[in-house]
Amino acid sequence: MTNQEKIQFLRQYRNVLQKVEMLQKDLIRWRELGEKITPSLTGMPQGGQNVPKVEQSAINICDTQKEISERIRQLSSVYVQILSAIDTVDDISLQNLLHRRYIEGQTFERIAVEMHYSWRHVHRQHKQALSEIKLS
Repeated sequence: MTNQEKIQFLRQYRNVLQKVEMLQKDLIRWRELGEKITPSLTGMPQGGQNVPKVEQSAINICDTQKEISERIRQLSSVYVQILSAIDTVDDISLQNLLHRRYIEGQTFERIAVEMHYSWRHVHRQHKQALSEIKLS
């Protein structure tokens, strides 16, 4: 497996996490829409006009919650796979670098600062760490 294929494999976690975060924002939006009530100032009763909006919002909320649950199950599975892959690297500092990059989503610049390495050294270490990962 090439390093590029390994990177794609390792990026799965962040990709699924981003999808969960987008769905959570959608859920908030559906809840807000469902709870929004526009008052009528005409003085005439107009009962029931908000019902379809509320019902549709409730349906969308349920669908979004189901999708979030499914994505979280997927996220958990991918997380375990990625941690297992990272654990195949013998050097703990390389494991740390991979964890920061692919689980925490840190940039190479941030990793360099936090690990007290140069940016160039982080890239060299990253390349070495990728070459040491053993995927089946």
